[in-house]
Amino acid sequence: MARVSISEFTRVWIDESGKAGVQQAVEVFDAPASIAPPATPLAGVHRRKEGQPYDLHGKAMWLQFSAHNLQPATRWLFQVELPTTDLVTLFYQRADGSWVTQSAGDSLPQSQWALRSRYPLFNLSDNTGMPVTYLLRVMHQRVPYSAAMHIYSDFELIESRQTQNLLLGGYFGMSLAVVLMCLVSGLTLRYGNYLRYATYVGILGLTQVAFLGLGAQYFTPEAVGWNSVSSFVMPTLSVAAALWLVRALVQPGQFSRWLDGWILLLITVLSSLLVIETVWPTMLGFRLSNGLTMVAMLSLYLVLWRSTRLGDVNARWIALGFLPIVLAGLFPVMRNFGWVSTGFLSQYAVTIGSAVEVPLLLFALIKRSSRQRDVLVREHALKQQDALTGLADERRFVSKLHSSLLRARRFGHRLGILHVCLANHVHISKEFGEQTANTALLLTANQLRSICREIDMPARLEGQQFALLIEGPVNAARVIEMATHLLAQSLRPSDLLPVGTQAKLLISAAMLPDEQADGLSEDATTQYQWLLTQAELQQQSDSKKAIRSLNFKNYLVSSRIAPSSPCKVSGNMRSFIIWRMMPMLWRYSHTPCGSGLIHANLGKASVRRSSQRLPASSLLYSTLPPGCKIS
Repeated sequence: MARVSISEFTRVWIDESGKAGVQQAVEVFDAPASIAPPATPLAGVHRRKEGQPYDLHGKAMWLQFSAHNLQPATRWLFQVELPTTDLVTLFYQRADGSWVTQSAGDSLPQSQWALRSRYPLFNLSDNTGMPVTYLLRVMHQRVPYSAAMHIYSDFELIESRQTQNLLLGGYFGMSLAVVLMCLVSGLTLRYGNYLRYATYVGILGLTQVAFLGLGAQYFTPEAVGWNSVSSFVMPTLSVAAALWLVRALVQPGQFSRWLDGWILLLITVLSSLLVIETVWPTMLGFRLSNGLTMVAMLSLYLVLWRSTRLGDVNARWIALGFLPIVLAGLFPVMRNFGWVSTGFLSQYAVTIGSAVEVPLLLFALIKRSSRQRDVLVREHALKQQDALTGLADERRFVSKLHSSLLRARRFGHRLGILHVCLANHVHISKEFGEQTANTALLLTANQLRSICREIDMPARLEGQQFALLIEGPVNAARVIEMATHLLAQSLRPSDLLPVGTQAKLLISAAMLPDEQADGLSEDATTQYQWLLTQAELQQQSDSKKAIRSLNFKNYLVSSRIAPSSPCKVSGNMRSFIIWRMMPMLWRYSHTPCGSGLIHANLGKASVRRSSQRLPASSLLYSTLPPGCKIS
């Protein structure tokens, strides 16, 4: 057996004065009346019960036990299983009658400990000839004392330490990674809640450092004053930080001023109390801090409950994130009140709870920040986008045009622009209302998006006018083809518009830079104003023509199509025309505007739709090479 619990083999005497020495303790334990029946109350000398808490405030507890070393080759160690014990002293006599004294605890610097460790740890006698009697004096203020005590072999103790160090290293590594990630995210995204959460996780990690004895072992080994109070002060600071974080995330002042004031009052009182406890620790301050911790936990969930009831979806994730740490925090609080004994849960429940809490709260924070960031992005986008359609606005379009013109000038190519006007917008608005007219604008915007590439920019200029910047290098045929596709898209009936209503588009195509625009080919504003002027003039001169070219020769053929109306083609161009017309005919024939089939007669290149006349405003186009025309 490499680990032995001595709780069942010890006798206990409580020194009410706390000043008795080892000789007086020996006399008390050796007195004839020292053996008391099990039913004797906790007075005088009695057998210790496992997990029995003792109030040692201003007192000292003496324990007596005997151990016989039957394995000379094994080194045996005695450990008190509470890292934050104030002072523990182990006594035993050598063969010559002299006393061996070893001490450890938070009231001593680590340099004076018998063995430097996270727990009070002592060497046992290596005498193998006979049992050795040990006396142990424990002094611990304010918190009821019920720590377990074990005898370990050196091999078993090393294995136990390795397991603990592995688990604690994983916990603190995760906490440090979260702190660094939140700091970087907060500074990069300028989102204050990430910085607040990093502060909270950092305080929570420092609380565990103090609570588990790591601070006294590694960081402040000689700071006796701080080591004695840190395990009381840091949990209070963590509770205040949790309230501060929840107040920043939920903002209770928006729905309850008194609840927000109550949270502020709790934060102020807890902060003041931890300062007083650091300078002047008292039993009253200890009890107040524990009571306020319970009140703070209830208040925290009251705020989250009210926020959830008012429709804050993220408040549920925040409440779920805090649930593990709140439940875990009950164990050390109950231990401080003496309701439960010191054990695994009272020591490590907060560590386990915070290990679960940290990623859950981080997830809730990411969801909340994403939602708020989306609002900010939309708000920022409204400065550069049209609020109705989501397309780029006029200012952004001109800025993009400027950079595109500079690039075109540098590389010697041209770019294309389509100016699109929803000609029947006013008619739709008067006939069916403003909402239907806005729907037509949205459909036009979606149609513009559907024909453009990722590098192109669709924009809404003003009213019913749109524009599409086609990045170069691009030729006139490609610009006309995109205009044709856009027109074909607009002819498709939509369930969002009233029956028989279609968006009538007037499209003006141009190639930029245009040297005729006052000779300023790189001036985006001049080119833009030239485009608007020319498009308006073209629309006034011929409002029946759906696609027009502004500054290049237009090899565009248009005609009104009626059932069986022939379009004769000279030479061998009829197949070419039909090939160019087929994509548009295919799209149109698959629209749900009516029954019937469109077919092409190669002999006369006639286009016919059976059983229904096409709309009078519908036009079919085909790009022809120079010198070719329809006769």
